[in-house]
Amino acid sequence: MRHFPSIVTLILFSVLGPVHAASGQFLDPDPDALAALEKMAQAYRERPALTVTSSINVEIEKDGHVADGREFQATFHFASAPAPGNGRAGAGAAAGAGDRPAARLHWRDMTIFVTGGEVTAFHDDNDGAYFRMTDDGSPYYALLAMFMDLPFPHLALAFGEEDPLDLCMQLHSRAPWIRPTGLEDIRRDDQPVRIIMFTSEFERMEMVIDPETQLIQTVELEILGGQLVEAGTILRYTHTFEYELPEREELLAMMQVDLGERSRVDRLVALRPRREAPAAGERRGVVAGDVIGEPAPNFELETFDGELVSLEELEGRVIVLDFWATWCRPCVHTLPMLHEIQQWIDEERLPVRIYAVNVWENADQGEAAIISRRESAQRFWDERDFTLPVLMDYTDAAAAAYNVQGIPTAVIIRADGVVHTLHVGVIDDYVERFKKDIEEAIRALEF
Repeated sequence: MRHFPSIVTLILFSVLGPVHAASGQFLDPDPDALAALEKMAQAYRERPALTVTSSINVEIEKDGHVADGREFQATFHFASAPAPGNGRAGAGAAAGAGDRPAARLHWRDMTIFVTGGEVTAFHDDNDGAYFRMTDDGSPYYALLAMFMDLPFPHLALAFGEEDPLDLCMQLHSRAPWIRPTGLEDIRRDDQPVRIIMFTSEFERMEMVIDPETQLIQTVELEILGGQLVEAGTILRYTHTFEYELPEREELLAMMQVDLGERSRVDRLVALRPRREAPAAGERRGVVAGDVIGEPAPNFELETFDGELVSLEELEGRVIVLDFWATWCRPCVHTLPMLHEIQQWIDEERLPVRIYAVNVWENADQGEAAIISRRESAQRFWDERDFTLPVLMDYTDAAAAAYNVQGIPTAVIIRADGVVHTLHVGVIDDYVERFKKDIEEAIRALEF
């Protein structure tokens, strides 16, 4: 039996991008395992208050050899917040149908408040700014839009979908195709445990639950295929958890958002404290490089057809900006290689987009010069049957913002809006170096 993606699938992949080169086929769920997941989710949502410390170890195994893992930790405080007019109060009151979950979350040097239909974020090293967005009725997808990667089952249990099949897609953002396919009640270390197995064509996840409290004890996810996992390689996430059961009123007091003297910023990446610019003697190459690791300057540029494209609209995927001109011989040499890279991106279904940004065509300004410049660039493009989208930097302001001092210069921007790296001129092994840097930019946001 073939299952097709629901609207939840479409929302998830519009934000996260196609995580795997998958066919969109789900495995049939086991009814008992599905019922066990639904029971556990209900128990989590009926709990008035909970603090979770989540520890994650990520490792890669290839040909029997395991590379040193990366470890991450996150802390979540959840409390049921009565909806207006509910009238219920008291630390011991249980969550009800009219309640809205509230949370205070911390990971990646960020403290995030989920309260009152809004998500507010602070950076630990920046006490002068905050970012805020409405959740449009779904805190989970607001968080996913902000951070791109949410390998945290507890966020799905607190804020995810009611339908358990849709909830499966949210349990781990690296494994959106899993379905509950097995259930086992056993004893480990002389203690009863319940194990729910989730599988897809190339993912398998084991979730161990305390059958009495319904709290997750451990999660192990193995990814054996997809766009960034080579044949014979296993990408493994191991999750362990520690819990506290504080009073609800105590947690609700922690969730009061105090903006202080902070100013609101319009992009999450703008919360990152800026690094000090390198000294003159430390500047690298023909481009200073001091934009690397910094929030990418926003731009709003026109296509050949006059459509406006801005960086803010593109966040959520890796962006490559290649600055070029028709008279630039090295640009003419590298542009076909960029098309080869785009073909690789399409074949691997990677969440990446390349734009060729036309700069420095002439010194004239005004409407007549704009038309002449666009026609010249488009004629150059069409004569060579190039297909990459072109953005026209008529005032060369975008090139100046990215500190472009020579062309071709290509800028790779991570999905969170941070400049990952620069390529200047015709470098050795151009295509392979580009592919490597693009893959690293994708992995940079993975836990």
